[in-house]
Amino acid sequence: MADETERYILLSRATTDPMERRTANTILEALGRLDIECDHVDEADLAPDQDSPALLTPDARFNGFRAIWEHLASRSGVSATHSLPAGAPA
Repeated sequence: MADETERYILLSRATTDPMERRTANTILEALGRLDIECDHVDEADLAPDQDSPALLTPDARFNGFRAIWEHLASRSGVSATHSLPAGAPA
């Protein structure tokens, strides 16, 4: 779970889209990990690369966040559609 959490933190920091940031932060809040300090994360890891969410189309980025959200919802037994963050298309 630590690797997953770090991934969500990186996604939250990498995106400039308010919807994506809110979704990533909601996921981190659900994990109880929003307050994690990430000093151990190398700044180079935050730079855009070929797999960076910043280089994907908006639809691809949203689908990626939705897939993460649905995965977490299914693990917790919560309805993914019911638990989508405010402003997310159902």
